[in-house]
Amino acid sequence: MRGGVALALTAACRSREQAQPLTTFVALLLAALGGSMAPRFLMPEVFRTLGWITPHAWAVETYQALIWRGEFSAGVLAGWAALGGVGLAGLALAVMMEQRRAAR
Repeated sequence: MRGGVALALTAACRSREQAQPLTTFVALLLAALGGSMAPRFLMPEVFRTLGWITPHAWAVETYQALIWRGEFSAGVLAGWAALGGVGLAGLALAVMMEQRRAAR
């Protein structure tokens, strides 16, 4: 999941010097917003809602459902689908950007 996003961000950069701080910043921002750094239930409602645009929130909620609550439900499958979709979309975007770069 994060690999696809990182590949897309890296492909958008022209050098390693651009990619390293950008990917670090985006990863930390998504982690904070998605609940990897602090529990989402402690966040204001607007941040809890925005957190769903991050793969981190889907991963945390899916792991909590499986490990903490011991349930395997449609929510777990939706989480896996969201994570897989984000990873594949990032990979596809990275491949497209690299193909355009190679064609120049």
